[in-house]
Formats: sequence, C-alpha cells, structure tokens
Amino acid sequence: MKVLVVLSVFLVASQAKVVQSWASLQHVNSNLASISAISHDNGEGVVAPAPRIVGGAAVAQGQIPWQALLVMDGSSVCSGALVSSDWVLTTAHCLDGSRSFAVTLGATSRTAGQANAVTEYAKEAIVHASFNAKTYANDIGALRLQTLVDFTDYIDAVQLPSLSQASTTFEGATALVSGYGRTSSSSQAASDVLLQAEVQVISNAVCTQTFNTYIQSSNICSVGLNGQTPCDHGDSGGPLVVADDDSQYVLVGLMSFGAHNCPAGLPTAYVRVTSYLSWISANTGVALGPR
Repeated sequence: MKVLVVLSVFLVASQAKVVQSWASLQHVNSNLASISAISHDNGEGVVAPAPRIVGGAAVAQGQIPWQALLVMDGSSVCSGALVSSDWVLTTAHCLDGSRSFAVTLGATSRTAGQANAVTEYAKEAIVHASFNAKTYANDIGALRLQTLVDFTDYIDAVQLPSLSQASTTFEGATALVSGYGRTSSSSQAASDVLLQAEVQVISNAVCTQTFNTYIQSSNICSVGLNGQTPCDHGDSGGPLVVADDDSQYVLVGLMSFGAHNCPAGLPTAYVRVTSYLSWISANTGVALGPR
C-alpha cells in the first residue's frame, strides 16, 4: 500500500507545469489580457468564469485570515487561499497566461493600505498540466511566495481536508465563500472591500442540471443563502470553507465558474479540493492530515 501511495504522488507531481520562475516575474509592466469566458449556452444563460459575491457582508480584518488578494500583471484581480507560510491555492484560469503575481494577505481592502497586511510577489506559479481553458476542467493552481510569511491574528493558513475526507461530498453543509468580486450585475469593478457570503453545498447531480457536462466529479457546487450568492468577476479562486467538528474551517473549494449575470437560485461551481489532495501535496509539500 505504501508503494502505491508513493507512486500516486509521483504521477500527480508530474502533472503540473511551472508557469514562470521568480526572475521572470519581477518588474513586469505588461497588461493581462482578459480571461476568456466559456461561451457555450446551456439553456440557462452563458456560463462565465470568475464569480462575484452579490449581497455579501463586509469582512473585518482577521475574520478570514487565509484570504489572499491576487493581482496578475498589475491589473486583473483574483482571490486565493493561504495553505502554508509560502503557498497560496487558487484557480488555474487566474494564473494561466500571466507573468507576475502580487499576493496581499491580512487585508480586507483592495484599494487602501492597511496595518497588519503584507504584499508579497510569487516566485513560482504552477498550473495543473491538464487544465482545460474551454471546459475549466482541473482548474487549480498554486503560487509560491518569495518570502515566508509570519502567522498572526490577521494572517493564517486555512486547514486542508484530511486524507480521510477525500471521499466526503460535504453535500448539505453550510459553507462560507469570500472574495473581492463585483457586487451587482451592473457593476464592472471589483469590490473595494472583502465580502463573504453563506452558501449551501449541493449535489453535483443538481448542479449538472444548470451546467451540464461542465460539472465533473472534481467540482463542488453551492447555492446562495439569504439572498447572498457568488456569481461573476473578481472572486475566482475565492476559498469555500466549511466548519469541521472542532469548529475549525476546512478548505473544500476554490471558486471556478458560475452563470452569467447570476440569476437567482442558480449554483456556483468550484474546484473540489479533496479531488486534488495528492496534487497539492506533491507540488507544494504541504502535509496532509490522516484524519
């Protein structure tokens, strides 16, 4: 059994591509081209990447200490989740094609400087080798920070699922999602402040009714609660977390795509983190708990 596990980790490690080295990430002034949307009509509207949070509540500093604000090539905005002192998980479509990555931790404002917040550049960006930019399959990536960050009351890593949770669906669980995306369909700008929303995890079978073949076993889906919902532009890579039995938050998803203009009641799709535990461990070295 141990040999099989080692072989599995080795194979997963080979399924990643390093986007850039640290030397090529510095002092890049080129603008990032717009991330292309999925243009297939599924009967409910056009599926689009980069969900936003509509009706979300503002977050206080220290409330979501694992939240990362990512700025690619000095312009485009995504979110991510700090999982160790030097690794941030996000979606592949946030990283693919970009050359520089500024990562701000400990902040709740996108536009104003804040005490207790730090900004680091990434020295390595990894995109899953099987990421498909048309279908958003394997939409996971990782950034390695140039400097190890100190954990504080405002900056801390979120807990990854344990190996024993690899087959857990989390269906029916109440979850929390956070990000800096647009706050309404009419807005074209990312939110100035970090927002959070309560959502409920739904089954992939229900999610497939909206997104058809875009939904795979490596996705996890949610619907908004109390009028709050993620939908479009700026929240991509945003962490979806659930509380475990010890009231510790566990990272179960990374926001991947949603329905265009976020019609009420339609779901949002995320990367299912439990589907990529071996990939995460092999490429970041972050240890996984047995239970």
